[in-house]
Amino acid sequence: MNLSRRWTFLLLLAALSLTEAKLAQAQSIMNVPEGPLSDQYFTKQMLNDEEWNDSKLFPSINPKSRAETDPTYQEEDYLRLPWYARKSQVAQLIAGIFQYRVLGLFHHRSRYYAKMYQKWTERTPIKFNYLKIHSNRYQPRIEDSLTFINSLHEYRGISDKAIGYCYGVSDVFKKFTQLAFFSENIAPEDQVPEKGTDEWFDYYLERLGDVVNGDAAFFPGFKNLRELTMVPEFEFFLKVQVTKQWKRLATLRTTLASYWHNTDEMDADEVHELVTNLKKRLKRGEFPKISFASAISKTFLTGGARTHVVLATKVEELPEQKITRIHIWDIDFYAEDLVKRPYFLEIKYDDEGTPTTRYQEWANPSHDTKRSELRTEIPGDRIGKVLVSGENNEEVVDTIDSLEEFCAAPPAGHPEIKTECDRAQSLEEL
Repeated sequence: MNLSRRWTFLLLLAALSLTEAKLAQAQSIMNVPEGPLSDQYFTKQMLNDEEWNDSKLFPSINPKSRAETDPTYQEEDYLRLPWYARKSQVAQLIAGIFQYRVLGLFHHRSRYYAKMYQKWTERTPIKFNYLKIHSNRYQPRIEDSLTFINSLHEYRGISDKAIGYCYGVSDVFKKFTQLAFFSENIAPEDQVPEKGTDEWFDYYLERLGDVVNGDAAFFPGFKNLRELTMVPEFEFFLKVQVTKQWKRLATLRTTLASYWHNTDEMDADEVHELVTNLKKRLKRGEFPKISFASAISKTFLTGGARTHVVLATKVEELPEQKITRIHIWDIDFYAEDLVKRPYFLEIKYDDEGTPTTRYQEWANPSHDTKRSELRTEIPGDRIGKVLVSGENNEEVVDTIDSLEEFCAAPPAGHPEIKTECDRAQSLEEL
C-alpha cells in the first residue's frame, strides 16, 4: 500500500525527531581545558536530559570573562561540543513542530486564556496587583538582569545558534523578573543546605526549574537575579532551559502565523491599535513580549527576514515631534549597555499621518541579511509588523495564579516578602 504524501511527511518528521532524540542520549564526557572555566567536567548528556540529577556537572563559561571584554580570550579556551552532539536549532524546530503541533499536544490554549484574561481586565482588575509586585524591575538595571544574553559567543558549545534564542531568553528573563523572590538573608526556616554541596545545588536548581515552568519561587541567600546567575552552574542551567523554551514558543500557532507578512510595514490604524494595547498592558503591570521583523528584507520563509523578540517597558508619546517611542529591554544587549541610554522602537509620522517604524540598533547594515539579493534598502533600521506575542494572555493568567498561590503562604522569617504580598492582596488597585 502506497503511503499518501501526508503520511510520508509525518513519518519523515517522526524519523527526524527520533534521530534528534538519539543524538541527545549519546554520552560524551570531555575534560575542561585550562582557562577561565569551571574545573569540573562537562557532559553532553546534561544538555538534553529532562531530569538534571547530578548537580555537580554544570560547568559554564565564567560570567566575568566575555569575548568582547577579555583581551586574553582564545577560542580554544572555551568548551565546545563535537559537531554531532551540538543542539541544532533546525532540528529543534522540526522536533518542536512534531511534538507540539502534529501530535496535538497543544500547550497554548488561546481561547481559554483569552476569556480568562478578558474577565480579569473587566471584572477583577485587582488581580493585576500581583504583577505589580516586581514591576520596578521592568526598567533596565544591572542587578535585575541575567549574566548572559542572546548572542553567538554565549551559546558556543551549547548550540549551533543558526537562528537565535531571543524568544527563549526573553521568556526566561520575563519569568524571573515577575516570579522570583530574593533575600540576601537566610532564615533558619529556609533550611538551606551547606553551600557547595550536592544538596545546596539541588535546593536552588529545583527553584530555578520552578520559575522556568512558570511557578513563583524564593531564593534565600541571593539579593537579586544578577547575583544568582553569577553562579556558573546556574547560568549554564538557564542557558539550556532557554533552548527548550525557544523550541516551545517558536512552534506556537500564533508564532508560526506571525511569519506571514511580518515584513510589511504597519499603517496608522495598526500602529494606533498596537500603542493602545501596550499602554493598557503596561498600566496593568504586565511585561509584554513583542516581536518584529526588518522591513528591508523579504519574508521569513525565504530566509531573508531578520526577526526579533523583546520586552516592552514603556510607551513614550511626543506629539509635538509626531513621534511615539516603545521602550524595550532587548536581551541581545547586556544590562550594562541598556542602562547607558534607552533602547526603543521609534514610530514617526509624516505630515499626512503615515507612520514609519524604525529600530535604531538595526541601522547598521551588518545587522541585516548577508544575502544581497534579499535586501531592498540600506541602512536597514526600518521594521515591519510589531506584534504583541500571542502567549502573553496565557502568561498573565498563569503568573497571577502562581503569585497568588505563593503569597497565600509567604516564606517564614522574611517579613519584607510578606509586606510585598500584602500590598498585592490589598483591596485597592496599586
